Amino acid sequence: MFVYHEVAEAEVEPPRVTASSVFDSPRLVPKGALNLPSRVATRTRRKLGQGPRPQVSLTMIVRDEEENLAACLASAEGLCDEVVVVDTGSTDRTVEVARSLGANVVSFPWVDDFAAARNAALDEASGRYAFWLDADDRIDEENRHHLSELFQRLNDTKPSAFVMRQLSTGREGRATTTAADHVRLFPLREDVRWSYRVHEQIVPAIRTAGIPVKWTEIGIGHVGYIDDALRDKKLERNFRILRLELRENPTDPFVLFNIGWVAIERKEPRTALGYLRASLAASSPRDSIVRKVYLLIARAYRMLGDPGSALAACVAGRELDPDDTELLFREGLLRRERGDLAGAESCWRRILEAEPPRKFTSLVSDLRGHLTRRHLAQLAEKRGDRAGALRLWDEVLAERPQDTEARLARTRLASPSCTIVVSAVVSRNVPLHFALFRLVSSRLLMASARTLRDCR
Repeated sequence: MFVYHEVAEAEVEPPRVTASSVFDSPRLVPKGALNLPSRVATRTRRKLGQGPRPQVSLTMIVRDEEENLAACLASAEGLCDEVVVVDTGSTDRTVEVARSLGANVVSFPWVDDFAAARNAALDEASGRYAFWLDADDRIDEENRHHLSELFQRLNDTKPSAFVMRQLSTGREGRATTTAADHVRLFPLREDVRWSYRVHEQIVPAIRTAGIPVKWTEIGIGHVGYIDDALRDKKLERNFRILRLELRENPTDPFVLFNIGWVAIERKEPRTALGYLRASLAASSPRDSIVRKVYLLIARAYRMLGDPGSALAACVAGRELDPDDTELLFREGLLRRERGDLAGAESCWRRILEAEPPRKFTSLVSDLRGHLTRRHLAQLAEKRGDRAGALRLWDEVLAERPQDTEARLARTRLASPSCTIVVSAVVSRNVPLHFALFRLVSSRLLMASARTLRDCR
């Protein structure tokens, strides 16, 4: 059964970030999707007032999304009472596609302000609740069921906002998933509006309005950062808009934090440190961004070749949140570098033992799984704990049955004669077929040696 969890106080959502796959082979639009308007349009919009529950308006902002929009709306068809799409200046068939799928399309001039565009969608919506998606979001069947169940339970007399997890698909070849918590569903009220030009936020208004926030187990797939060129283009766009926001709000810790983050992505660690320190100085220790600020400071120092200061940043951040997954993982890496293997193991074990937090986070979800377990397996093998290493690699394989590193490690540990060959694959990037040739050859030599020995 669908469940949600209430939290005492909302925090500021983290900005949307990226990593890897939630779908095995994500497709932006199935071939022919744009030829299905009659089926989708009849179910995309429910009649307002249909049923006893409060009406829900799906709100979206789009620009040049003809290749994405049909698949997004198809994944959400039939869930909401109406679909409001704000177009900020498309030059392709986005508007035509949206209208053919039953959406109410509103034109809004782009003013370098995502919050303004989202608020235009809220102004046009007529439901009691707003649910938002981006064109590169996808809802699978399981989460469609959970959403439908949640919508049926909405209550006008006790309105709440609901957190859902965005599962972002990232660069090709990387098989990790970034999970970011966002309030996706909230009461549609005049005093609840988006803020910030980029990495726009709804939580500050929800908190000011005194609306309780409840956690759900619903996941929304996001495929917007598969292409490196698109990701880099969005990064530069965000950096330009953030500079505009900084001129308007030069001491806002969230703006300073985001510019520092972009500077890290642009490989400008010294610039990043200035903004991140300013953000930290302007923040309250309870702000959700503070944990990430310390993490980014640690990354900046590591990029500058100062692992001691990086470690100090992790330690300082964990004084505020001892169980923060990202800080623990980074601290473990830094301690291992210094030769403090016991300290590294302690950090990584704590990640696996701690309960997942009920607070706004954005992190690679596999940090709480195979990414940490493989580091622990390597430490176990290093200290000669063969059984412990095997158990940990088996746990990695339970998560990722085709994981090459885990399969090779298990083969190595189960068959000591393979150690040299498999190590060559892992540490020297020897092609697998060549390593297997060496492995077969070594076994043939061993068999020949046994034959010669037996003939003596």
